[in-house]
Amino acid sequence: MRPEWPPSDRRGEITVLHVDDNRDFLEATATGLEERADPITVTSLDDPTAVVPRLETGTVDCVVSDYDMPEMDGLELLRNVRAQFPDLPFILFTGKGSEEVASEAISAGVTDYVQKTGDSETVEMLCNRIENAVEHARAEERLAYESSLLDTLFEQIPHHLYVKDTEGRHLRVSHAHITEPDQLVGKTDQELYPDAHAEGTYTDDMKVLREGEPIIHKEEHTSQNKADTHSFDRIYEQYEQEPVTDKERYDEWALTSKVPWRNDDGDIVGLIGITLDISDRKHYEQSLERHAERLEQFLAQVVHDLRSPLQVADSNLALLRQEGSTPTGSTRSSAHTGRWTRWSTT
Repeated sequence: MRPEWPPSDRRGEITVLHVDDNRDFLEATATGLEERADPITVTSLDDPTAVVPRLETGTVDCVVSDYDMPEMDGLELLRNVRAQFPDLPFILFTGKGSEEVASEAISAGVTDYVQKTGDSETVEMLCNRIENAVEHARAEERLAYESSLLDTLFEQIPHHLYVKDTEGRHLRVSHAHITEPDQLVGKTDQELYPDAHAEGTYTDDMKVLREGEPIIHKEEHTSQNKADTHSFDRIYEQYEQEPVTDKERYDEWALTSKVPWRNDDGDIVGLIGITLDISDRKHYEQSLERHAERLEQFLAQVVHDLRSPLQVADSNLALLRQEGSTPTGSTRSSAHTGRWTRWSTT
């Protein structure tokens, strides 16, 4: 049996592996446990050497073991189980134990220790100890899973993640863009960043904490006196351009979201935020805007340059049409008149 990852939701179902060399006692204990708790299912083994192989092949939530057994005592079995399944609940259930045995069991990592008395109250106690041990183990497993997820997010995501308390102090900071994130813990933005930037971000922090409303996708601009920005001003001369990577060459743009962090009672106990560096995107957009403006200016000039000669040509053509229509009409009229005169006299 290996721990499930992510942990499955098996609330209400408990599988117990009970080990004892007394078969009659195994049967009586199984009946008593299953009668008292519906979700408990008991598998019985009278051979302690078969426990570890059984754990490797199936799901078991808790091992209950006797101490005094001929092939292997309960402490040796506990050590064998712990070697491969360090977090599996293991309860020592014995009638021949002593304080010394209990002390050794605790040192070996036993989850609980129950003394056999042979009455129904003992089974009831064992049932309660099993349920408590399994519930605790599952809670620890879920916590470990969620902690692993959180660690992965803060260590691997290439964006600035952070958690702050109700005073705006950092509680946890991601590793992205920060060499030593632990140095930010306990400090506010006002203690860490330039005044022009910190004033706005701290004000936003207090607004989220006070009003309980998130801030989503807010663009933040930090402008400083830096060198000329990278652009594609000569894109028509060189099609391919290297992306900007030197942050000192231009102003910084960020896209920030902050949400209130609430406890189980709904009270605001801090905020959680993420900030994305969008400087490259903004400067590319600015470069495209400049090219669009230049293209509009160029087209306007082209239209102007083309319109002037066309207007001149159109005017000349109209003038030619106007001048050519009168002489042609007069000539035709005279010619016709002359012919009519000759024919009439003849």
